[in-house]
Amino acid sequence: MNNSGFLPSALIGAVASARSMTPMATIATSRLAGRKTPGQLVLLDHPVFKFGALAMGVGELFGDKMKSAPDRTVFLGLLARVLSVGIAGGALAPRGKEKAGAAIAIATAVPLAYLTLAGRKRAMAAVGQTRSGLVEDALVVVADAAIVVLTVSRRGWHSGSVEGKLSLSVGKGDRRSARPTYPGRGRVRTPQARANIPAGPRLAQKADTAVLRECLEPGVYDAQTIERHLGPEAAAYAGNKNRGGRNNSRGGAYETYYAAARLAQLLAQALEEGDDGRSTWIQEQQLCFIDDLIVDQAGVRSHSQLKSGTTTNWTGGKRPIVEDFRLQRALDRALGGQARYELVVPDEALRDALVDARPADLDAEVVVFADTLDVDALLARHPEIQAALDVVSIRDPRPSYRRKVFQTLLAAWYTSGDRVRLSDFADKAAQGPGPLVTVLGPDYVLPAAVQAHLETIDGLDFGMRKKHLYYRFGFLTGLSAFRGGTPEFTRFEDFIVANRPDDAFEVIAALQESA
Repeated sequence: MNNSGFLPSALIGAVASARSMTPMATIATSRLAGRKTPGQLVLLDHPVFKFGALAMGVGELFGDKMKSAPDRTVFLGLLARVLSVGIAGGALAPRGKEKAGAAIAIATAVPLAYLTLAGRKRAMAAVGQTRSGLVEDALVVVADAAIVVLTVSRRGWHSGSVEGKLSLSVGKGDRRSARPTYPGRGRVRTPQARANIPAGPRLAQKADTAVLRECLEPGVYDAQTIERHLGPEAAAYAGNKNRGGRNNSRGGAYETYYAAARLAQLLAQALEEGDDGRSTWIQEQQLCFIDDLIVDQAGVRSHSQLKSGTTTNWTGGKRPIVEDFRLQRALDRALGGQARYELVVPDEALRDALVDARPADLDAEVVVFADTLDVDALLARHPEIQAALDVVSIRDPRPSYRRKVFQTLLAAWYTSGDRVRLSDFADKAAQGPGPLVTVLGPDYVLPAAVQAHLETIDGLDFGMRKKHLYYRFGFLTGLSAFRGGTPEFTRFEDFIVANRPDDAFEVIAALQESA
């Protein structure tokens, strides 16, 4: 559907003639799912609007079946329809033409409300109120969804530009099947927070750079390479372990939570060291033997195997995990690289038992990462992850922000490929809801002309921090929703230079309008 015209606004108006709240609820769902509407309305990203719209949309579907439900053409019904469809029509209109889109949607919805009411009454006479209402519900919901999906910009978590929203819906219960829900995805993958591991570890001694550069390329662990160095049986075993790849890994939240926490530490390390993150790669579920998480950093590789059970041991089972570690070590040595290996378990007692029973020839480290889906409880167990999140966050250190940053990293990791560069991951997470997560790279410096003019405004304190503009005016504080160097921030800078506002409120308003 072409976003350059007002057809989406007219169509959503037609749908609103039958259900007043469903269009607004669909728009809210779209924003929660990370889809950017062409029309820009500030309230679209306000939590009260999004969740309130969803609640009203669901309530309307139920209320329509009640015997006491009034006609859709009564005054209050038309008023609700005008307000709801005006928002939806403006959101689906071309940018800068939101008012015209709202007017078109309203002009379509109000007269058609009388026609759809007449049709509904005929249907009620034939099949009853409930059945006719359910049929109308289905038509409205499908039509609404189709219009919005075909109109909104596909810039959610599943694409390169992230402007989506994260909704973590992980309950207590079976940790193997618990699934955080993210926009556009159905299954989960597990991040792992790095327990008892110093922030920014150097994973092993540096190996030959040329050889390791070749090892870091995708496909280094292919079946032919494994068979050539370790034999056909080992190659077949690696293939069986990797069967289903990343999709199978989504069944366990333990691995996904660990990955998110490990990424937080990698990002914090990069920020503190001034590293742009382009030489660090994070992978999972590769064709190898220790494959839950693989980090390639500064020419050195780290392999992590996770076991959330409380009865893990080195030698039990048909395929003892000690053999997996030995096979992985043999493969890496055959490829000319050195690597670091770790077994991640959920509690200290199990870690100590595994350390005591570790075979003498095995150099794998055993570390602890709490097995809990409660983010606050997880962070309470791991203060080192809290510290990393505070470095990564553009907000002041608070438990609520740490939780949101961690959830943002979860969503960004979940929707990344099975091999991602740290710099690209940071960019994706930074474009998520909030803003919450900073990007890697050098600090941003305000142009001299912008800096000089802002300094002339009475009562305005400001400064760049983690590439965002922070401001304070009296009791009013905030930060830019976009970072320095982006087109949005450039528009703000151009406004300041061209218009030279002398009022702090005008500057703050410009920050919002530039979005």
